[in-house]
Amino acid sequence: MAIESQSGGIAPVVTDVLDNVRALQPELSAAAADTENGRRIADAAMDSLIGSGLFRMMLPSRFAGLESTPLELFTAIRAISSACASTGWVASTLGVSAWQVGLFDEQAQDEVWGNDPDTLVASAYQPAGRLRPEGDHYRLSGSWRYVSGSEHCAWLFMGALVLDAAGNPAEHALALVRSSDVSMSFGPDCVGLRAAANTDVTANDVVVPAHRLYGAKQRALRESRKHQRALRPLYRYPVSALYTTSLTVPLIGAAEGAYACALDLLAGAPTKRQAGARALDKESVQGAIALAAYEIDSAVLQVERDFTEIHALLAVAKDLPPALQARTRRDQVLGTRLAVNAIDRLVQAGGRTCLSLDSPIQRFWRDIHTGASHRVNEFEDTLAMVGRASLGLSSDETMFV
Repeated sequence: MAIESQSGGIAPVVTDVLDNVRALQPELSAAAADTENGRRIADAAMDSLIGSGLFRMMLPSRFAGLESTPLELFTAIRAISSACASTGWVASTLGVSAWQVGLFDEQAQDEVWGNDPDTLVASAYQPAGRLRPEGDHYRLSGSWRYVSGSEHCAWLFMGALVLDAAGNPAEHALALVRSSDVSMSFGPDCVGLRAAANTDVTANDVVVPAHRLYGAKQRALRESRKHQRALRPLYRYPVSALYTTSLTVPLIGAAEGAYACALDLLAGAPTKRQAGARALDKESVQGAIALAAYEIDSAVLQVERDFTEIHALLAVAKDLPPALQARTRRDQVLGTRLAVNAIDRLVQAGGRTCLSLDSPIQRFWRDIHTGASHRVNEFEDTLAMVGRASLGLSSDETMFV
C-alpha cells in the first residue's frame, strides 16, 4: 500500500505493513550479495522499506505513526533479516531509534518529523562523546564507531557524558543532532554484516540545544509514577529491553533464512562418502535439521513470550517485575546464542555445500557470528548478571531499565 510522506498523512495498518515487508523479501534476497559488496543498503531498498510503512511502526501517532508494539516491529524485522541480515540489522536499529526520539522533548520531535514523518534517525548509545554546558545549550564533541544506517538519516542521537563545571563527567545523556553537523566516514570492513555497521561518526564542538538532550532529568520524569500513567503503552517500555532485543531479532531472522535455504540446498547435495546418495537421507543430517528448527523456534518463542507479557502489564501502566526484566535480558542473549547454534549446526550438516561463496548460507553464517560479537550479546557476563539478580545478590540494575 502507498504511505503518504507528509505530516498528517494516512497512517498504515500493522497488518498491511507486515504484508508489505514480506512482499519485499524476494527483492531484498536477490540484492543481498550486491548489498554486502557495496557495504551499504541501496537507496532503492531503503525507499522500499520506507514505502512499506515499516518506519512508521515506532513513530508517535501525532506524526501519522502507528505506535505499534515492539513485538510487531520485531516480527517485521525477522522477515527482512531472513532475506538479508544487513538490511534487517539496519532496519531494526532505525526502528528503535524512532522509538527513542519519541521520548525526547516534543520540540525536538517536531524538528525531526514535523515536515516529513519518514525522516530517519540513526543512533549510537555508547557514551563516546562529551557534552560541555554553555549557557542554554551544550557543545558536543566525540567519535562513535559502527553507527548503523547513518548514511540514510537526516538526524542522529549520540551517547555522551555531560561534564560538570569542573569538567568531570556528571551523567550519561543522548544528544540529538543533524547529520549535516557531523562528519561520517567508512569504518573497518568486517567479515559479516558488511552493509550494516560501516560508518564512523565524528562531532567537533557541535551546538546542542537543551531540548535535544535526553538525560537524567528526562529519565527521572519518564520513570515517575504520575508520568508513567500519562504515557502511551509504547513509551513505557524499558530502554534496555528494546535496544538489546533489537540486536538479537535480526540474527534470529537470519537463522530462519538460513534454515529455509538449507532445506533447499540439502535436497540436492550428495553425501561426502557415498556416490549417488543424498545428504538429506543421512540420519545425522535429519537430526541436525530438526535440532536447528527447535533452536530457532525456541529463540522466537522466548521473545514473543517476554514481549507479550511486558505489553500486557504496560498497557495498564503496571510496574514490570524485576524478575521479568531480568528474564527478558536472559532470553535476549540466549536468543542470540540459539541463532549461533542453529547456523553452526546447519553449516556442519551441509558442509562445503553451505560454505560455497555462491550460497547465501555462508553469508548468513558470517552475519550471525558478527552480530553475536556485539557487546549486548556478551553471553557469560549477561547470564552472570541475571543469575546474581535471581539469587538476590548485587547486580547492575541499569541493564534492566
